[in-house]
Amino acid sequence: MKITIASGKGGTGKTTISTNLSLYLAKTAEVVLADLDVEEPNSKLFVQGDLVFEKACNKMVPQWEREECILCGNCEEVCRFNAIIKVGDEILVFPELCHSCYACSELCTTNSLVMMPQKIGELKHFRSKNFDFIEGRLDIGEEQAVPLISQVIEYVDENFSQDTIKLFDAPPGTS
Repeated sequence: MKITIASGKGGTGKTTISTNLSLYLAKTAEVVLADLDVEEPNSKLFVQGDLVFEKACNKMVPQWEREECILCGNCEEVCRFNAIIKVGDEILVFPELCHSCYACSELCTTNSLVMMPQKIGELKHFRSKNFDFIEGRLDIGEEQAVPLISQVIEYVDENFSQDTIKLFDAPPGTS
């Protein structure tokens, strides 16, 4: 079972409900709580556990390789997010605008845009008896929370059985 606690704005009690519900359910069932408010995760203030796993989370962004590039400008044309522009004999990449869609890299005929990992945050997994808690935390200054939220959800889906109750504390503004 998957349960998501969501609201259209912050300060409505999502974390209070999520933490209390997950701790209550953990009395009789296997439960995992995932804090998806990666910009300001605070469920950890209310739950305790031992750190069992942590990893850096990345998004993939293109890196321009000048040597092979023929400056055709195709990458600029296919980028829907304006993360790549051609200026004179340079290709400029703006990682903060990149949505890791791979269009520029896949459609580059000279393989001049190599996708490289860029750290955007971290994921931590805590455990206490039959209760697990997963926290995603976006690095300061990162503008896109969705790639990290997706990685937290993916981690929960890959590491917990269908018998585990999966509770998600959604970020504010989730509709």
